[in-house]
Amino acid sequence: MDTWIWLIVTGLVCGVFGATFGVGSGILMIPVLVLAFHLPQKAAQATCLAVMLPMTLVALLRYKFSLQVPTDWRMIAILSLGAVAGAFLGAGVAGWLSGTTLRRLFAVVMILAAFKLLLAPPDKSGTAGPAPAGPAASAAERQAVPDVPTGPTGPSQG
Repeated sequence: MDTWIWLIVTGLVCGVFGATFGVGSGILMIPVLVLAFHLPQKAAQATCLAVMLPMTLVALLRYKFSLQVPTDWRMIAILSLGAVAGAFLGAGVAGWLSGTTLRRLFAVVMILAAFKLLLAPPDKSGTAGPAPAGPAASAAERQAVPDVPTGPTGPSQG
């Protein structure tokens, strides 16, 4: 098969994974770009970041309008301020590190995240993961976990 077909398949799988689980598709895309397409680590990360922009915009719009998921635009704006500053700093750190060191650190982060997910106690629904918290938690969920802060604007209203 031609390389461009494999790139489309990789993008499709990563898009489904990213939108389904609400995570950056870099967990899948970066290793595939490095191992299967032989991109250097930094080029794979830059490519993945560029792909995430349109992918996440489409997923957000689908969550908001087709699935009717409440969206707290104020929270998104505030988180984005920190994320943009963090992205600027993180890109600087990535530029400073060697590709090999960056690849190894990426692998360690993925391994630690996997262990945390595997060892997390089950929540009340019987699935692994922490209880809902913060402004996005419903009133019933906050009562079940009394120490959950609601933030400066109270619970998210959508």
